[in-house]
Amino acid sequence: MAFSLKKSPKSRAECLSYFDNCNVNILKDACLISQETISTSDLEQKHHDHKIFDCAITSTPNCKTGGAKTKSLGSIKHKELLLHKNLENADSTNLSVSKVLFMVDMKRKEDAVAKYKTELFAREEQLQKERAECQAQFEAQSLAKASKLKEEQMKTLKEEEAHAAERKQRQELQQQRHAQRVSMRDEQIKAAELQKKEAEAERKKKLNERLKCAEELQQHLCTFSEVFNKIHQEFKACQALAPIMTEIKPLNLNMQSLIQRLKSEEVNQKDVDTARHICSRLNVIHANVVEETAKIKKQSEENESVKQQEENQLQTQSTQLPQREIVTSEVIEESSPATGLLDCSDRESLQWYLELKKFKQNNEMVFEPLLKDDTLKKYRFDCQKAVNIPVNAISPVNASHLRDKLQKLTLLLSGQPVSIADGVRVSASQHPAGIPFCKDLLAKKFVRQGASTVSSKPEAAFAIAAVMVALWQEFPDWGKLLLAHFHLECPYLVPVFWPQLEGQTNKDYYLSLGYTYNEDGEVEKQDKFLKRMSGIMRLYAALLITRPPRERLSRPHPHDLGQGWKWLSSLLNLEPRPDICASLLYDFLEVTGSSLLEQYGRQYRKLLLVICKGYFPRLQKIAVSSSGPVVRLETFLQTILKQGSKPPQGMLPLNFW
Repeated sequence: MAFSLKKSPKSRAECLSYFDNCNVNILKDACLISQETISTSDLEQKHHDHKIFDCAITSTPNCKTGGAKTKSLGSIKHKELLLHKNLENADSTNLSVSKVLFMVDMKRKEDAVAKYKTELFAREEQLQKERAECQAQFEAQSLAKASKLKEEQMKTLKEEEAHAAERKQRQELQQQRHAQRVSMRDEQIKAAELQKKEAEAERKKKLNERLKCAEELQQHLCTFSEVFNKIHQEFKACQALAPIMTEIKPLNLNMQSLIQRLKSEEVNQKDVDTARHICSRLNVIHANVVEETAKIKKQSEENESVKQQEENQLQTQSTQLPQREIVTSEVIEESSPATGLLDCSDRESLQWYLELKKFKQNNEMVFEPLLKDDTLKKYRFDCQKAVNIPVNAISPVNASHLRDKLQKLTLLLSGQPVSIADGVRVSASQHPAGIPFCKDLLAKKFVRQGASTVSSKPEAAFAIAAVMVALWQEFPDWGKLLLAHFHLECPYLVPVFWPQLEGQTNKDYYLSLGYTYNEDGEVEKQDKFLKRMSGIMRLYAALLITRPPRERLSRPHPHDLGQGWKWLSSLLNLEPRPDICASLLYDFLEVTGSSLLEQYGRQYRKLLLVICKGYFPRLQKIAVSSSGPVVRLETFLQTILKQGSKPPQGMLPLNFW
C-alpha cells in the first residue's frame, strides 16, 4: 500500500505512526529485498524532514511592513529551495517508504501464505494420517464385519442344517405316524367292517328272534282270542260268571299292551313268556268257567221255575228304567267285542257321550247340502275365514283384545255380518244352513287349537278357554257341539277305552282311539299322539276353571269344575292304560289341581292319596320300563304331596275381563 504526502494529515499521521511502530528489522529486510540500502540515520533524517515539511506547510509569513518583506524575501526563497529540495527528498523517501510498505505487506502476505500453506500441508498430512487411520479402521471393521458375517453365515448354515435335519426327522416321524395312522385306519376299517358284519349278523339274529317271538306271540294271541271268545260265549249264556270275568280284565289289558308292542315290532322273549303265562292263566280260567257253567247248568235245571220268576221280575224292572239307561245297555251289548269288553264304569257319561254324538250327527245333516253345493264354495271359504281369523288371533294381550275376538265370533254365530277383509263381509244367515255350519266349524277349530297351539304352548289355553266359556254361555247348543268334538278327538275325556271289535280293522280301531293317519297310510307316532292328546286335555281342563267375563258372572258356568271331578273319579275307576292315562292325569292335575284343592279341600287330598297308593301302582305294573309319562306323573305327585298344588302358568287373573 503506497502513502502520498499530498494526502490529508490523518494519512500522514497514520504513516508516521506506522513508521514509529514498524520493526526496524522488518524494514531492513524489506530494503534488502528491494535492493536499496537505507540506513537507520536516513530513516531518522527522513523522519525529521517530514516534521520540517509539516512545519513549513503550517507556518505563516509575517507581512507587517514592506521592509520586512524585502528582508525576508531571501529567506523565503531559501526556504522555498529547501522546501523544494525537501519535497524531492520527501518524494523519494515517500516512494521508498511506499515500496518498503508494499514489500512489508507482500512479505506479510507471503508469510501468511507460507504459514497457511504450512498449516495446509500440516492439515493435509493430518487429514491423510486420519484418512489412513480411518481407512485402516474401516478395513479392520470391514474385516471384522466380514468375519462376523462369515460366522453368522456359518451359524445360519449350521442352524439351517440343524433345521433341515430336524425337518427331515420330523418328516420321517410324520411319515411314520402317517403310516401308523394308515395302518390303524385300515385296522379300524377292518374292525368296523367286522363289527358291521357282526352287527348285521346280530341284527339279523335279533330280527329272526323278533320274528320268531312275533310268530309265537301271534300264536298265543290267537289262542288267547279263541279261549276268550269261548269264555265270552259262556258269559253270554250265564251271567253268574261275572266274578270270574273280573279276573279276565287284567289279562285282557296285558294282552292289549302286548298287541301294541307287536305292532311296534318291539317284542322279545319276555313278551312271549308273558303271553304264554296269560294264555295259561286264561286256560285255567276257561276250565273254571266250564266247570262253573256245568254246575250252574245243573242248578238251572233244578231251579227252572225260580229262574223264570226272576227273569219276569228283571223284565218288569227293565221296563221301568229310564229310556237313557235302556239305550246305554243296548249300546254296551252291541259294542261288546269279540276280543274284549267295553271298559266304562260310568254309564251316565257314556250315555251323555252318545247323546252328544247324535246331536253332532244331526247338526251335520242340516248343513250337508251346503257342503255338496259347488256353487257355494266361496261362501264356505268365507265362513271358514270368519272363524279362523279371530280364533287364530286369540291371545292374553289384554281384555279389550279378547272382547274384540269374542264380539266377532258372537256376531258370526248370531247371523250378523262380520268383516273378513277390506270391504269383504260375510253373514252366516245368508244360507239356511250357514249358522249350523259355522257353529260346527268353530267347535272343531277350538278343539284343534288345543291339539296344535296348546300342545306347544300350554299357557295359551286360558285365553282360548275364556272365549269358549263366554260363547258357551251365549250359545248352549254350540257348547254341546264343542263337547262332541272334544270326545271325537280325545275319547278319553268321556272317559272310555274302546276295545277292538270283531272284524274291525286296525285303522278303524286306532281312529276310534283318537290316532290319525298320514297320506302314506301310516299311523301316528306314539309321542306325537300323546303330545296332541295332552294339548286337548289342557284346553279342556282350562275350560273347567276359567271364569266368564265380569258382566256374565251372574250366569252359571256352562261346564264347571264339577264335571272335571266327575271325569277324574270315573278315570280312577277304570283299569289304567299305558302312557295315555299317566299323560292325561298329569295334565289334568297340573291345570286344575289348585282349583280342586280350593273347592274340594280334604276330599281332593284324599283323592290324591288314592291316586298315589292305589291307581299309580297299577299304572306302573302295565307301563313299559322308563316310560316318560309315568315318570313325569310320579315326580309331579311327589311334588304336590310335599309342596301342595300351585296355580298353572298362564291362568288369567280374576279381574282380567
